Amino acid sequence: MLVDLRIGQLLCSRLCHDLAGPIGAVNAGTELAQEEGAVDDECRALIASSGHRLARQLAFYRMAFGLQGGTEAGVALAEVRALAKGLFDLGSTTLDWPDAQEEAGVDLEVARPAGAARLLLCLLLVGADAIGRGGLLRVALSERGGGLHIALAARGRAAALPTDVRLALRSDTVPDRLTARTIHAYLAARLADDAGAQLRVDGDRLDQVRLDVCLPAATGAPAS
Repeated sequence: MLVDLRIGQLLCSRLCHDLAGPIGAVNAGTELAQEEGAVDDECRALIASSGHRLARQLAFYRMAFGLQGGTEAGVALAEVRALAKGLFDLGSTTLDWPDAQEEAGVDLEVARPAGAARLLLCLLLVGADAIGRGGLLRVALSERGGGLHIALAARGRAAALPTDVRLALRSDTVPDRLTARTIHAYLAARLADDAGAQLRVDGDRLDQVRLDVCLPAATGAPAS
């Protein structure tokens, strides 16, 4: 997937915004320790928890947006799940993603194309934005026609996808209309389009947003 400079700039802006919170907390804890001349338990806890959250965010973003050596050959969905759990377990959003989904014909330990992993992570970010006040993210995977079907439900009070996010989820969106708020949705749409899949959005249910995509066998099947 090739993107222009503006897309990269918007993504950097969004990542800096998301990382500013834990970085600021670490800095605040450090300054407090310097002012008091000693590090008490509360200060240690603040620095440790903020640093822990920052490390998990970076690991998630590296997989979602970066190119890592070895991952292009395939990524196990179990690794994707672990990254997602690590990110959302520290906040007000609960991730419901069973560690075993054999009943749906999906083996999480089997490697999938890296594009499928990135798409799933981007969809999780879109879903999390839809329930900004916190709620539940539910992931359901199934094998369909040799490919992988992903169903993501975001449930929470006032769950919704703003109009600009809905537009960004369309594969024909013009980059000039994007903002840092809509960049994750745009990247999800582009990843789905590159995979030859259609992303379906259902945001008309009360307090729930649903995102569905069925990856064809060429891009959703286990990596060889």
